[in-house]
Amino acid sequence: MTVEVKTHSTCDCCGDTVTRLGAENDCPPVGWARLRLSIRHEGAGWTRGESHNWDLCPRCIARVQNLLAGVVS
Repeated sequence: MTVEVKTHSTCDCCGDTVTRLGAENDCPPVGWARLRLSIRHEGAGWTRGESHNWDLCPRCIARVQNLLAGVVS
């Protein structure tokens, strides 16, 4: 018997998918990014805040970078 392990990733922005051989835990594919947004709420530090994580494909990374380039200078 043969077992083949594959890792399937989906872009949280556009829905593009990549399937690759092997187990890569919770890591996005090479060339992809994980964007984390942390929001602080009332209270001490970050413990009562919220956070959001998005895995983004290269096309969506470029869209985010272009958006931020227009805001942050």
